[in-house]
Amino acid sequence: LTVPPNLTRYCTACGMPSRASIWDESSEFNGRDRSFVASTIWLDRSLGSILAQLETAGTLDSTVVIVTSDNGHSKGTAMEQGVRVPLVVRGPGVVAGAQVATPVAGVDLLPTLLEFAEVTPEDLGCDTDGKSWLKLATGEIPSREDPVFVEMAFDRAVIWPNGTKVMLAGTGDKANALPEESVSDLYPNWGAELQVYDLTSDPGEQANLGAAG
Repeated sequence: LTVPPNLTRYCTACGMPSRASIWDESSEFNGRDRSFVASTIWLDRSLGSILAQLETAGTLDSTVVIVTSDNGHSKGTAMEQGVRVPLVVRGPGVVAGAQVATPVAGVDLLPTLLEFAEVTPEDLGCDTDGKSWLKLATGEIPSREDPVFVEMAFDRAVIWPNGTKVMLAGTGDKANALPEESVSDLYPNWGAELQVYDLTSDPGEQANLGAAG
């Protein structure tokens, strides 16, 4: 591409500002920080535009809107900053302003959307790996005890709702070489095969409770 794509042309009537104006709005920042800020502004404006269009069409209150992401700052790792991402939901029956501490996973999205639509996997002749969190979002249940399973390269981790995390990391030729050193250097126990953390008191995963001695 010789010219950056301008998706604004598909949205002339929705009040979405141009890419250029959003970039100008982040001018007080520099380098990578400016890209982060501009991206956040773009997401905010885009979401606002979508909600406005749904409201104009009279379908906002019957539409499920989910905002999430694919990875955090520590991309390529099974660490909290790599796998914990935003999950914001608006939809029929969802409690406005509520915050749910129970961890859920990306594989839970499909069964959740099916339950929103009052459809079961059996209706579609398929199976799902995840479990719906609709009752968490509507407040029908306060929490659930299901752990979350995390996998990145040869690193495997289990996270329980009480904040306990146990990880078996790949070693030797199975060691995770995906993240940059600027990321792996954030973790003093990087490379240890067994890592155990209490995420409630140590969300930065600095104290390995599974270390020998």
